[in-house]
Amino acid sequence: MKKTVMLVLVVLFSVSAIAQAQCRIGFHGANVSGDDLEQPGIGFGAQVVLPMTDMLGWEISATRFEDKAEDLKINITHVAATLQLSTLVIDQRLRLYGGLGLSFNYFDAEVSIPGYTVEIESMIGFHAAAGAGVYLTKDIELFAEYRSVWADTEATVRNRYDCQVVKSPFDFDIIRVGMNFNF
Repeated sequence: MKKTVMLVLVVLFSVSAIAQAQCRIGFHGANVSGDDLEQPGIGFGAQVVLPMTDMLGWEISATRFEDKAEDLKINITHVAATLQLSTLVIDQRLRLYGGLGLSFNYFDAEVSIPGYTVEIESMIGFHAAAGAGVYLTKDIELFAEYRSVWADTEATVRNRYDCQVVKSPFDFDIIRVGMNFNF
C-alpha cells in the first residue's frame, strides 16, 4: 500500500512539473480537532503546490500531529494529494480555493499499559478543503485553510491472552495557517 501511494505521489509531481514550471513550496502550523480525537492539538507540516493551469493544480502536503489518551499516545502523519481549483481576485493579490483529494494517514502508537500492545493500521481516506491566500509580494503568500478528513481505522489490541480487532471511523478537521514561496 505504501509503495502504491508513493508511486501516485511521484506521478503527480512529475505531471505537474512538466505542465508548468512554477510551483509554491511552504510550511504551515495546524490546529487539529474532531470527535474521533481524544485530545485535539497543534501540529505542523509542509506543502508543495504544483499548478497545471491558472486555476487548477495539485497540492501535496504532510501534517504531523499527536493525539493523547490516558494510556495511549498516537503520532499521526497526514499525507494528502489535493486537486485544487483556485481563482485570483482583488488585483491578483487574494487567492480563493477549494479542493478534494486522497489522504494517507500513518499512525505510530505508544501504549503505557503493561502487557498490552496496540497496532493501528495506516489508512487511506478522503478530504475536502477550502481556503484563502494573500500575496504579500508576487513570490510570498500567506494562507489559511479548513480541511475535513474522513477515514476508517483498524486497531489490533493484544495482551498475553486475547487479541481484538476494532474498526471505527476516524474523522478529523485541520485548520492550517502558513506561508508559501513561489519558485
